[in-house]
Amino acid sequence: MPVLSKYREPITVIQASPPSNSMTRMLQKLKDRTSDASLQHVRNTFIAGTASATAITIAATQVGIQGTPLVIAVIGAAIAAPIFLVLSGVLELYLHLGKSTYRHINELRTSRAYAAMQWVGGVSLYGSICAITFHLSPWALLAFVLSSGGSLIYLTVAYQNLATWLDQHEGMR
Repeated sequence: MPVLSKYREPITVIQASPPSNSMTRMLQKLKDRTSDASLQHVRNTFIAGTASATAITIAATQVGIQGTPLVIAVIGAAIAAPIFLVLSGVLELYLHLGKSTYRHINELRTSRAYAAMQWVGGVSLYGSICAITFHLSPWALLAFVLSSGGSLIYLTVAYQNLATWLDQHEGMR
């Protein structure tokens, strides 16, 4: 469903086709500007995922696993924790070895294995949080899923708007 942007170009909110040329160029520009700070941010996000999954597991042991939703939550957390820990360790290695390895990390970050690990870890943790939320209140789960979906749509539109703006104002040099 197209949404009109302030740049007078329709933006597809849900897009099954490959990213636009503007988006592809913006992503390449981000890769070209990989820095210690950007890698540390991603590493810290993976560490936060590990900590969240561990917290879910510890909380489940304190209250006891009562019902299927909590079993699902613990399984999701058990899948996510080691994946995020490994991904953070990989990035830590690149940070330790320095800027000369950043070109290689960009190749790794676009690999299918890396993307699959991120996807499995993220979906497992998201599913775990959904299961806990459902255990507490099915209405809260509905609110969480709707909020997540709306936020994802906003993020997609914001990225596309930025990519279009960069094309128009910087020429994506």
